[in-house]
Amino acid sequence: MSYTVLLQLQADFVGENSIQHEHVENAAKKVLESENAPDGVMLTIVLCTDTYMREMNFKYRGINAPTDVLAFPAPPMPPEMAEETGGYLGDLVISLEYVAQRATEEQRSLQDDVSLMVVHGTLHLLGYDHHTPDAQKTMWAAQRRILESLGIHLEVPDYIHDDDEESR
Repeated sequence: MSYTVLLQLQADFVGENSIQHEHVENAAKKVLESENAPDGVMLTIVLCTDTYMREMNFKYRGINAPTDVLAFPAPPMPPEMAEETGGYLGDLVISLEYVAQRATEEQRSLQDDVSLMVVHGTLHLLGYDHHTPDAQKTMWAAQRRILESLGIHLEVPDYIHDDDEESR
């Protein structure tokens, strides 16, 4: 299968040079592959600062605070375009500052936590959510399976977001 992951750096962040872009792209592609996404599917990942994330979170969710990842599913394409291209899945916005702070607190690598956010966000783009305990159990199992296939072994708490910060 062939997937396209567009990676965009929104702003300077002191830790951005420690992020291996191919690992970010591979994490998204592994989700698409493991979830049997159609050939040719595309998505965009924006790595940004807390300032930009705060603006996005406020604009789209009414929450005046940064968060780790936001997922913006694309509207469905006309069937003939989706067949030809595989479709555009949507956009992920990930705050490197936010993720770096949590990685430090949890004594994990920034690269692993960014990969976690890519996997988590891409699963959201594919329709997973964690609004109920059962849905979360299903999403966390898929997340764990994909991370382990990438060689990343992280313990993710049952609830990584407060109710007012829940990523979509």
